[in-house]
Amino acid sequence: KHAHGFHVNAGGRLPKYRPHKPGQNKTLTWRPVLYENYTAASAFYHEHLREAFGSADLTASKLDLCFIDASHTFHHVIEDVRFFAPMCRLLLFHDIVDTDSVGVQITWRRLSSRLWRERDQLAAEGAPGSGTTAWAIRNGYFAKECIEQAGTRRSNFGLGLISAQRINSTWLDGKFKPRVAQYRPRFELSDSGFVRSRLPQPAQKAGFH
Repeated sequence: KHAHGFHVNAGGRLPKYRPHKPGQNKTLTWRPVLYENYTAASAFYHEHLREAFGSADLTASKLDLCFIDASHTFHHVIEDVRFFAPMCRLLLFHDIVDTDSVGVQITWRRLSSRLWRERDQLAAEGAPGSGTTAWAIRNGYFAKECIEQAGTRRSNFGLGLISAQRINSTWLDGKFKPRVAQYRPRFELSDSGFVRSRLPQPAQKAGFH
């Protein structure tokens, strides 16, 4: 257990990044963490939001994008999403396929799977005017993965971009499970509307490898 609570690996035993560099003062002050001290952390974020945007209440005006890339353990990621989703239009996750970041994998798969299921239902019903990228962003149904490592043919690290508008807090409930099946969308967005997906079915499972 490291007091800074920042970037620990999947097993929670060792820090992914050391809390200080060799020879550096060990009394460095780290920002409070939502999962470990919600009161202090929320006050910290509200102070900085007010300083940057003139208001700490952004549930109406919204931030365009929130980058979720702090601690990668399950409970930390969940708490970050719960806090930031109501004030953001889009959430960007880092390390959605990184095997050292199972907490991010599980959270991403929970959110994207539920949103893709809802979107597929709309596609099957033939909702008029639906299925374009602009429609998905405007109505909160956008979810996209970028997982292929540049210059290689392997999946590594990965980015996941998802609309926060329709994220339901109940999607984040439940205990941590090291393996969660990933739902793959049966319909994809296109310039003219929904088209049948060419992605393989079923997808991989998240977990320890």
